Amino acid sequence: MERLRVASLQYLVRPIGSFDQFREHVEGLVETAADYRCQLLVFPEYFTVQLLTLGDVRRPIHEQIRGLACERDRVVELFAAAARRRGMYILGRSSA
Repeated sequence: MERLRVASLQYLVRPIGSFDQFREHVEGLVETAADYRCQLLVFPEYFTVQLLTLGDVRRPIHEQIRGLACERDRVVELFAAAARRRGMYILGRSSA
């Protein structure tokens, strides 16, 4: 039977100033999983809520969620590129 090494992680949601900071944090976590030769990396369900801190956090939540939804394509591409680069599967859960 072939084995599959899986990494599941906790994700500290903290304010960020740019999408690039989000990307750097995600890529660092992917690199760590790759160092352990993981083939599947599982992110928590709501990790993308960190992107809500890019806008005015005092806006009504429905406006914040719509703004988060606009980041969907960038988040999907971030994970797809990281998965290709490291040769692993990444389950990013909700992306917006």
